[in-house]
Amino acid sequence: LFAGTLDGAYFSTDGGTHWRPLQQNLPRVAVTDLAVVPQQDALAAATHGRSFWVLDNATPLRQIDAHATAADVWLYRPATAYRVRPGNDQGTPMPDDEPMTENPPNGAVLDYYLKESSVGPIQLQIFNSDGRLVRRFASDDEAPKVNPNDLPFPASWVPQPQKLSSEAGMHRFVWDLRYPQAKGARAPFRRPSGPLALPGNYTVQLTARGKNSTQTLTVKMDPRVKAPQEELVRQFELASKLTAREGEVSLALQQIAELCRQIEARKKEASEKADVVKALGELGQKLEAMVALDRDGGFGLFGLALPGKEAETLPKVASALGGLMAIVESTDTAPTEDAGTASEKWDKAAEDTLARWADLQNKELASTNALLKSANLKPVATTETSEPH
Repeated sequence: LFAGTLDGAYFSTDGGTHWRPLQQNLPRVAVTDLAVVPQQDALAAATHGRSFWVLDNATPLRQIDAHATAADVWLYRPATAYRVRPGNDQGTPMPDDEPMTENPPNGAVLDYYLKESSVGPIQLQIFNSDGRLVRRFASDDEAPKVNPNDLPFPASWVPQPQKLSSEAGMHRFVWDLRYPQAKGARAPFRRPSGPLALPGNYTVQLTARGKNSTQTLTVKMDPRVKAPQEELVRQFELASKLTAREGEVSLALQQIAELCRQIEARKKEASEKADVVKALGELGQKLEAMVALDRDGGFGLFGLALPGKEAETLPKVASALGGLMAIVESTDTAPTEDAGTASEKWDKAAEDTLARWADLQNKELASTNALLKSANLKPVATTETSEPH
C-alpha cells in the first residue's frame, strides 16, 4: 500500500499495520495524489509546490520481507527489462546550470542487499539461457582512464561507468543489456560496450562474502519493434563477429604503438652502433606503413567503401569495422545484403592485415631483436613486460 500525507509518502507491506517513509530524494511536502504505473511498476506522486516525483521500478519494495532482510546476501528478483534503444542525438550534453531531472535507467535494473560490507570484491554475473557468461561486473573493476588532453571536448562529457558497491545496505546496479567489448578493443565513447543482448531469459548471480544469490531476468523486445527473433539473431551474430575482429585490430594497433615507442628509446641507446640504428629504423618504417592514416577511410557519410586491391592499413580496417558496426546496430532488424557483403570483405581484409602483422613479428621483429641481443641491448616487444620469443 502507498499513502500520500501532508509531509511525504509512505508505504506498507503488511496491509497497513505498519508504515515506513518513502522519501528518497522527495522533499517533505504534501503529496496530494498517487498513481501506480503498472507497465513500469513505477509510482508517480503529485506534490504541492514541487511538481511530480516518480519512483522508478518499485519491484524491490514488493519483495521486502523477513527472508530478504534477514539474508546476508540477497539479490532481488528483477523486473522485466525492455530492450529499448536510447536516444542517439549527437548534440552536446545539457549544461550543468540547466534545470533538469534524471530519466529512468535504460537497461536491466538489478537491486541487491548486503547485510555487512564485504572485505573482498563482490561480483555480478549474467548468463544466457544456455548457461554461457554474457557479462561480469566486479566491485574491484578498474574504470578506464581518460586523458583530457586526448579529447576534442570537455572531459565532463565522458560518461562515468557505474561501480558495483560492496558496502553494507541496499544497492541498485543497471546492466545496459550489452555484451562486453572484445578483449583488446578500445571502444569509442558513444559505444563503450559490445552487441545488444537478445530478448530472452537470463540468470543473474550475485556473489559476496562466499555466498551466492541467484534470480531470473526476462528481457523483452521494445513492444514497438515487430522484427522476428530470427532477424535479431542474425544481427547479433554479425555484430558479435565484427566486435571480435575490432578487438584484434585494436590490440595490434596498441602493440605497434608500444613497439614504436621502444624503438625510439633503443635508437638513443645504440647511437654509436650504426648497424643497430639502421635495423631499428627499417623496422620502424615498416611498422609506420602498417598504421599509416588514410584520409579516404572505410566509413563514409553516404556509404561504406569496399577494400581496395592494395593491402589495407590497420587504421583503415579499424575505421571500416567501426562503421560497419554502426550500420549493423543502427536499428532492430537483420543486416542488409550490402552490410553482409561489406562485412565479409572487410573481415577478409582484416584477416590479411593481421596476418602481415604476425609475419612481421615472426621475421623482421625477431631478426631485429637478435641484433639487439648481440649488441647487449634490451629487445623490443609488443608490451614493456613481454619476454622476447
